[in-house]
Amino acid sequence: MKSNTRPKNRGCAERGDAARLWVSLPYDLWLQATGYGRRWKVECTFSDLKRLITEHVSARTEDGMNTLVAAMVKAFDIHKEIRNELMASV
Repeated sequence: MKSNTRPKNRGCAERGDAARLWVSLPYDLWLQATGYGRRWKVECTFSDLKRLITEHVSARTEDGMNTLVAAMVKAFDIHKEIRNELMASV
């Protein structure tokens, strides 16, 4: 929102609520209250996951698919832990 946003809802209640929150709180508190900025972290994580581990799931049953995806996510977690340790030691 712009710095001079007016806290009115001119037809959209959600926009008015968001504007009132924006105007009433300091920026740091507004970030915490709304969770703004978290979406890019989630999108980066999914992008990394898809880049490092294939999107293809070869299992045919639902249980098999769940097991395969869980194994892929666990491998991704291990990769990230090792990478973080390597980056911390540099």
